[in-house]
Amino acid sequence: ARLGFEIEKRTFDAIASHAGELASVSAARVGEEIREMLAHANRARAADLVEALGLDGAVFGPRSARAGRRLDALPAEVPGGGWTTALAAWWLDRGGAEDGGARGRAVSELRRRLVLSNEETDALDHALAIREVLLAGFASLGVAARARLIARHGFDAAVALVGAGDAPLGAALAAQADRELPSRALPHPLLDGAGLIAAGYRPGPRFKGWIDLAMDAQLEGRIGSVAEALALVREAEERA
Repeated sequence: ARLGFEIEKRTFDAIASHAGELASVSAARVGEEIREMLAHANRARAADLVEALGLDGAVFGPRSARAGRRLDALPAEVPGGGWTTALAAWWLDRGGAEDGGARGRAVSELRRRLVLSNEETDALDHALAIREVLLAGFASLGVAARARLIARHGFDAAVALVGAGDAPLGAALAAQADRELPSRALPHPLLDGAGLIAAGYRPGPRFKGWIDLAMDAQLEGRIGSVAEALALVREAEERA
């Protein structure tokens, strides 16, 4: 796939006839090969060969027809996720279900079959989960909710997955994120736990809610100082 070569027919047939023997090969070894394939710009060609040879069962289990071509549409350098984003695109191309339960089961199965690290598993899961939110209506979220989503690990990978299926939508989402939170990180909070303690509040379960309240107001531009953040907390305390 890297060199654009074809496999000689007798060799191709021999590989296909022995495809079932991959079941006896170390899952970690299979995972390493898949990492190399999907990290390369010619990843879609590699996936086509894997499927044509009947080797895909070692990756995805029981075979299913490939219905999409998101893997082909990913850019050579995948933003925010690398090979795990390509794996997510491949799974979606094969009819990956559009619900969280199916996603969770698929991620667990891919982790087992490819011996994914915790970091790789999280990258795969986050990209697919955030993609679901983006498709459900990113624009309908409030300013603070959008900023929090943009700052999440896996956002750019999710945008790449959306763009692989709908290029105009992917471009629009990327442009909006670049306008609203180009750093992909939330600003330094005006109010944190130390600030609440300094203001005389005793640590407790309410702290997180107050800090989130202040951050939302900060993101929405409703407050711009520690004093205003504390005033917001006092108001919330009085209403409670």
